[in-house]
Amino acid sequence: MDPYPFISLDLVVSFLASYTAPVIMMSQNRQDTKIRSETHTDYLINLKTEEEIRVILDNLDAQNNAIQLIYQKLSSIEDSIKN
Repeated sequence: MDPYPFISLDLVVSFLASYTAPVIMMSQNRQDTKIRSETHTDYLINLKTEEEIRVILDNLDAQNNAIQLIYQKLSSIEDSIKN
């Protein structure tokens, strides 16, 4: 058996271990909940961003079509002026 001070030290260390483990677990659970919430928020933001990008791409596609139509009309006007 260990001498007197080491038995007390063992008791103190055991006590510290017995109450710090649940505190650490509670802290990790809170952290997990916070991370889960942040992840869900990030997911919703990504969905909204994807939707906005689709709208922008659709608008760009419509603009490209309009520009092509304008170019074709200008070309036909130019051809009619030359003839």
